[in-house]
Amino acid sequence: MNTQGNINTDKLEILQTVGKKIIIEIVETQRKIQLNKTLSVAEHDNVQYLFLLLNYDRDFHRNFFINIKDHAHAQLSFCYFGTKNIYVNVDCKIGHQALVDYETICFAAGNQQCFFDEKYQFIAPGGRGYFNMHSLVNQTANSSYKGKIVIEKQARQADGRLDVVAYVLSARAHSHVLPSLSVKVDDVKAIHTAKVSPISAEQLFYLQTRGVKGTAVKKLIADGVLAILINKLTDKNLQNKILKAATKKI
Repeated sequence: MNTQGNINTDKLEILQTVGKKIIIEIVETQRKIQLNKTLSVAEHDNVQYLFLLLNYDRDFHRNFFINIKDHAHAQLSFCYFGTKNIYVNVDCKIGHQALVDYETICFAAGNQQCFFDEKYQFIAPGGRGYFNMHSLVNQTANSSYKGKIVIEKQARQADGRLDVVAYVLSARAHSHVLPSLSVKVDDVKAIHTAKVSPISAEQLFYLQTRGVKGTAVKKLIADGVLAILINKLTDKNLQNKILKAATKKI
């Protein structure tokens, strides 16, 4: 996997296992952050990339340009915490018989504003891509996600799925989701789902009568979402960092 541009980050770790390269990028305290980042997975490569925005205390802006070449397999995970506003654009291209497993988790709290505009484009036959967006929105925060699967005319037998879930943890928090499809050829599979799930007063009351307090409910939900990411990691210190960053948001 090639990463183009100057890497300005707190930690960039590259691990090599049998048949797979693992790249972990952590942004936590650096003041100057790379605006544009290109990720390219070469033909037949198997790569896992993990991006973590933890306790970053300034507005975060980034444009990701992702190119998954023919027959490559990419596992891409993005986790956004931070304490200020977040603005992310993604342009992801999937080649011939390439496979992409793509996961994003965002936890917004306080008066944070988080905006995501992402496009997943199939440009050759037989590509597969499974894209998941999970948002946790607490206090008076706002999150907005717009994601589109595009299947071009030449991308016959492509298989794309986009699932978006937002958990609204406070009556004053807001989440907006807008998944869409643009399919320009027959003989493909394309689907999207979306769900905004608030915690109602009735649900909180029900749980509280059974000894589960409001913050405990939020923590249970957050832990369930974060388990998607935690289970992919073997580094206990990294797992604890993520859980600690999430606890500050509840």
